[in-house]
Amino acid sequence: MQFIIIELTRNTVDGGVVDVFWKAEKTSGENTASTQGNLELTPDIESETFISYASLTEEVVKSWITNSVDATGIEVGLDNILLEMQTPLTQVGLPW
Repeated sequence: MQFIIIELTRNTVDGGVVDVFWKAEKTSGENTASTQGNLELTPDIESETFISYASLTEEVVKSWITNSVDATGIEVGLDNILLEMQTPLTQVGLPW
């Protein structure tokens, strides 16, 4: 499973990121399952761990996500979607 950063929202005054929009994606064979979410943040520019928008890396933002969401639960959900794609419980069509 991989997290993909879709977009960041930041304060223009101090460069603090206030929202991270992300997608989690997992592929099995030719099938890909995904889900999206967002992580709301309250930046503290006085903190020694504060990183402004201009200084961020993709790895830092991904670590914010993995430290804040239930990555195991997300992956289990994606695995269930992939299983359904590989062995569907229902099908559409006509018998003739």
